[in-house]
Amino acid sequence: SLNSEWQAVFWSVNLVLGLDAANCLHKIALGSSSRLTLITGIILNIASVAILFQISQFSKFVVVADSKLTDFDWAKIEPFININVNIILAVILAINLWDLFSSAKKMRHFKGNY
Repeated sequence: SLNSEWQAVFWSVNLVLGLDAANCLHKIALGSSSRLTLITGIILNIASVAILFQISQFSKFVVVADSKLTDFDWAKIEPFININVNIILAVILAINLWDLFSSAKKMRHFKGNY
């Protein structure tokens, strides 16, 4: 089961991912971006950045039950797990920020339908 920190972001992560998938499908159906898909993408990217910030504040990214610790010393690799998760979060953040910048730039020069 998820610890309380992961439970706090579970539904928001799933909601943002689901809405982003729907937005992408809408763009594919249109054949290009519209103002609506760009605005929706910007809102979802801002929400993603907020969720990433919340996740980065977690005390632990991986929690292993005590009964599973008998065969392996998880304490030795926990710092490496945390470093890797932080790197992954930073890459996802960079992608979100680039997408925000790109969408804002497209909105400035957009001349299409709503």
